[in-house]
Amino acid sequence: MGIELFGWTGMVLGQLAAWPQVLKLRREPGAGVSLLTYLFFFASMSLYLVHAVAIGDTVWMVSIPLGFVPNGLVIQALVRRRTAPRPAGEHSAVRSMAA
Repeated sequence: MGIELFGWTGMVLGQLAAWPQVLKLRREPGAGVSLLTYLFFFASMSLYLVHAVAIGDTVWMVSIPLGFVPNGLVIQALVRRRTAPRPAGEHSAVRSMAA
């Protein structure tokens, strides 16, 4: 296994790093979290997955699909918040301060 242990360890740490953002968005309105950033990140992960499959890199072929889960949940939460109906006259900044 040798050097691959570094890849698998990095994969585990990378997966753990995404979940605090998911949990935060379950508790808070998500002010300051950029939907565009997560969309670009999701797109780049998709391209990395194509590359990983093409070269047969097992660590990345496992890691990237697992990473789609928390990042997809962040995107879903941010989209829901953007499309949620707001009371008349309420601005998003006012709503996030009140929450």
